[in-house]
Amino acid sequence: MRSLSKVSSFAGALFERKLHFEFEMVPLTVNRPSLPQLLALITTEAGRIFPRPSVSGLPSVLQLEPANVCNLSCPLCPSGRRALSRPLEMMPLDLFDQLMVELGGGLSLLILWGWGEPLLHPQLPEMIQSAKRYGTAVITSTNGQLMTSDLADRLVRSRLDAIIVAVDGATEETYRNYRVGGSLEKALGALDMIHEAKARRGSSTPLVNLRMVVTRSNEEEIPLMREIAIRHRADLLTFRGVSMTDLWDDEDDSRYVPCDSSRSLYRYAGGNRVKTGEYVCRRPWKRATVACDGSVVPCEMDYANSEAFGVFSADSSFARIWNGASARKFRRAFLRDRMQFEFCARCPFNDRVTEDSTLERYETKHDLFDNNLR
Repeated sequence: MRSLSKVSSFAGALFERKLHFEFEMVPLTVNRPSLPQLLALITTEAGRIFPRPSVSGLPSVLQLEPANVCNLSCPLCPSGRRALSRPLEMMPLDLFDQLMVELGGGLSLLILWGWGEPLLHPQLPEMIQSAKRYGTAVITSTNGQLMTSDLADRLVRSRLDAIIVAVDGATEETYRNYRVGGSLEKALGALDMIHEAKARRGSSTPLVNLRMVVTRSNEEEIPLMREIAIRHRADLLTFRGVSMTDLWDDEDDSRYVPCDSSRSLYRYAGGNRVKTGEYVCRRPWKRATVACDGSVVPCEMDYANSEAFGVFSADSSFARIWNGASARKFRRAFLRDRMQFEFCARCPFNDRVTEDSTLERYETKHDLFDNNLR
């Protein structure tokens, strides 16, 4: 979630009793935000502006990994490359429920994905229902390969706010070039099943965002993606830049970054990515990240859980972990020099020259009928 200054109107949250914000350009709303939610927003923003080793209060945003298992082999993903060094598992529902008991009241946003496919978790709709009891906005993301009519119905009934369906190619061949092991037909079928489930229940949610990561192999198919978004009745179409890390070989940039520089997150000179050194990170203050085994980590890029603050369990306290000795030690070292940590040194945000990784958004009912989409 963007900083408090980017929230549409914090005053509106107080007086209109609605908190409007965007996450990855997907609009979300918390109706009748509670006092704990508002206080968590304030303390989180204070920690972002005035970072210290210790934090005040609990986080307003939580990113949680339901599973670190994936059914595809996407080439730029650690899970897709089978590079995760931790056991493959799923978060037990009772552990998730316990986490919500402690954090749910103050959360404005729950991001349900990590290094795996969320729909592989058989109790994902129950997780969403658990979080929605606290008035939290919930968003998840999927490759759509596992969607069924029954699962789409369960997701609609869970009151999920928004779902991203990743479709990174408008033709089967291009799609499979990046979503290795997947099927474009199945991904588009997921869009249809969600729309039909919403229609059956007369529901306006979840908001469906058809998202395309723009790469060198699919950038010419952007006009076709507009037609697909309309045909399959997505609510939004977004284009995201491909995030590059320093983890893989040097040829990845030339292989995946689009030729159209306006759709690249980075600047290049002489075929090499320009090192900007300008990115200021406040992730360890503004968003809590919990892996599927309960590990509380500084950031999702620490996918090996190498700098975990602690492990949330049945007999632990998240607050003590979030502001504990390990967390304070990490934040202190992070403020001195975050590049000493491997996952920070390889972070795809380091050289980014755009404000957001999502570059463009179009509403299918309005924008996509214009002729301004390049």
